[in-house]
Amino acid sequence: MRLTIIFVALWAAEEALTGVLLQRYGLAQVVCLRFALHLALLWMLFGRGNGPSLWRTRRPVSQLF
Repeated sequence: MRLTIIFVALWAAEEALTGVLLQRYGLAQVVCLRFALHLALLWMLFGRGNGPSLWRTRRPVSQLF
């Protein structure tokens, strides 16, 4: 339940920030910034200790499907 509440609060904050940023910057710039921030957050959460194991797979054919 706590994680759900945190997620909803972060989602609302992100949407509010997007609305503020859209007044100053173009849509493409805001979308690229959101994408870069999401990648950075995912790397901080999951990627720092794992390194290449994030993109290596034992079953590449299964990933294509």
